[in-house]
Amino acid sequence: MGSFVVSLDAELAWGYHRYSDDPSERIGSGRDGWFHLIDLFDQYQIPATWAVVGHLFHTACGGHHPDHPVPEGWFENDPGGTESRNGDWFGNEVIEAVRTADVDHEIGCHSYSHVVFGAPETRSETAAAELRACKQLAKQQDIKLNSFTFPRNEVGHLDILADHDFVAYRSPNPPGWFEQTPLSKPAKLVNMLTRFRRAPLMTPTIKREGLVAIPASLHLFTFEGAVRRVASPVASQPVVDIAKKTIDAATRKDGVFHLWFHPHAVSTQANVDRVRSILSYARERSDSIDFRTMGEIARERLTAESGEQ
Repeated sequence: MGSFVVSLDAELAWGYHRYSDDPSERIGSGRDGWFHLIDLFDQYQIPATWAVVGHLFHTACGGHHPDHPVPEGWFENDPGGTESRNGDWFGNEVIEAVRTADVDHEIGCHSYSHVVFGAPETRSETAAAELRACKQLAKQQDIKLNSFTFPRNEVGHLDILADHDFVAYRSPNPPGWFEQTPLSKPAKLVNMLTRFRRAPLMTPTIKREGLVAIPASLHLFTFEGAVRRVASPVASQPVVDIAKKTIDAATRKDGVFHLWFHPHAVSTQANVDRVRSILSYARERSDSIDFRTMGEIARERLTAESGEQ
């Protein structure tokens, strides 16, 4: 029997604060996406790992963080204020909704201000400050952060992650899966509809730092825009079909189906229905598949490792 893991990059405006353009529609739909997902996970009794940007724990700030070691101008778009005035930059209300949901979610970490850990210019000092700030803010709400998802999925500074008592992180899809192939979007679409019948089941591995890497299997919103419109007449929801096939595989064999996406994507009815279709399908097979968070997967892997030694 395999496991089904959902991880969410819960960032609101912080995922875009360094963009040159203004993705205001995505940012504005972020909070709605959180509440849609909370309702869906409650309905199907499936937990998720909500990897939250640490700044969202603030109840208020002045918009300036002079002691935080980041490049000059990093916080120039931070409006400061409070959640009631700038709800795209603060998230206590939505974090509390996750904490008090019917299902037992995990609250994880997605850095403090969406610093890209794997970027060459990101210093160890900056990575440590990002994690330290997250841990301190979460502790004030009696939340222990165990799992981490890297901004932009760029892995870096694993030693510092371990130093701050994290146990798990999401690693990227392995090479060879369609999201990683150097093909045009039409070619990727052909691969999706023909060659790739399901996403891979992943095996969590313990790295030398003592961290458990839980590779991603599938990004739920990997094909959007024009490619999605082209696919619709052929297969109404090709990504959903792949997810369902992967759930079926996980009912027959060991391994982890690790699905990930951003809550802001779940703002339209079509995308709510996409998530609902997958969660409903998984719930119908709950006798043959385990529902786990990233932290639970990591603890199970570490326990198994200690038993083997």
